Amino acid sequence: MTRGRQVSALLATLTVLLGACRAAVSDAPSAEGLTSSPIPSAAASAGPAGWNLVTIGDSIGFAQDDCGGCPSFTTLFRQAIAKTSGKPVNARNLSTQDNLTGKRLLVRIKTSASMRAAVAAANIVIVSIGHNDTPWNSADDPCDGDTGNVPHWTAYTGDCLVQLAKRHGQELDAILTQIETLRAGAPTLVRVLTDYNDIIGWGQAPPEANSRSVEVLNAFYAETCRVAQAHHAICVDVYHSFNGTDGRTAAGDLLTDDYTSRITELNCR
Repeated sequence: MTRGRQVSALLATLTVLLGACRAAVSDAPSAEGLTSSPIPSAAASAGPAGWNLVTIGDSIGFAQDDCGGCPSFTTLFRQAIAKTSGKPVNARNLSTQDNLTGKRLLVRIKTSASMRAAVAAANIVIVSIGHNDTPWNSADDPCDGDTGNVPHWTAYTGDCLVQLAKRHGQELDAILTQIETLRAGAPTLVRVLTDYNDIIGWGQAPPEANSRSVEVLNAFYAETCRVAQAHHAICVDVYHSFNGTDGRTAAGDLLTDDYTSRITELNCR
């Protein structure tokens, strides 16, 4: 198992909160993030029981035992929405700590009765997927396949990267289509998290890893946001929030000692 697969999943706490800061959560759900036609007002969409929030995806959002029981970004986002809107928010965190890939999440949302029921009832859906699809974490990518713990950094470029990013986009597109199908036209706020670069600044990464990781993350970012926007979802830009406008800045103390996990003390300021 590679280091990148051992994600403790605290990481995206700030990610969604960044979106909450910029959008003030008063748009939840708002016309900008709806997967169907706009609604008269956020308050009207909530109904007397408030909103249902569900997170699906990889261990980036898992938290729980990974961080000593700290609150996940699902919990923090629920609290932010409830505080801003004055409406109750019921939250379910269905993130899993099992090296989940886009392909497997697609199968899960197609076949898991419990996940399908949760998404069908969710006014707000957060999707985090792609971290385990990067070639240094993937066992079936077209660049170097399964190399165990020895990534072939110089291979992560050219046609194979184009194919890999396209595959990520196709899988995400199918996942978002499933969400739309399950919601059956009901107003839904969907937020899709982009991946971040935890290679730059990692002490064990060889020099050639920096440029190749940026190339990969640029391609994944472009596909993630393209697909999210095509589905009228909000693309939450974790990548540039963590790694700067050019994607080349180390995330530094946004990450914990293993240089993958997020520290818990980050706040929305």
